[in-house]
Amino acid sequence: MPDYKTKFNQSWLNKLDSNGNSVKTWLKQGSSETTFICTICRTGDLDCSNKGWKAVEQHMQNEKHKNNLNALKNNSQLTFSISATTSSTSSTHTIQLVDPNKPLLFDD
Repeated sequence: MPDYKTKFNQSWLNKLDSNGNSVKTWLKQGSSETTFICTICRTGDLDCSNKGWKAVEQHMQNEKHKNNLNALKNNSQLTFSISATTSSTSSTHTIQLVDPNKPLLFDD
């Protein structure tokens, strides 16, 4: 019997998670054609060779992934302080960077 392995499928990037969010914001192909990476959890290669999309779904149900996704959604503002060179006062301003309903991702 042949040893068939499921490859990462680019069409998975068009799927939505259980909250209706696009997985393409965090799902990437891993270093091989049978692995994937979660950029939110900063995982190494996760295997999808046996379970395919089910492996991705299992990762989405992981408590760490859910917590990381929620933290990312709730952390969409950047706060910084400005000090004027001619004054001894400073102020803090908050700038909304993105739609708070969309995760902001940083890739290495």
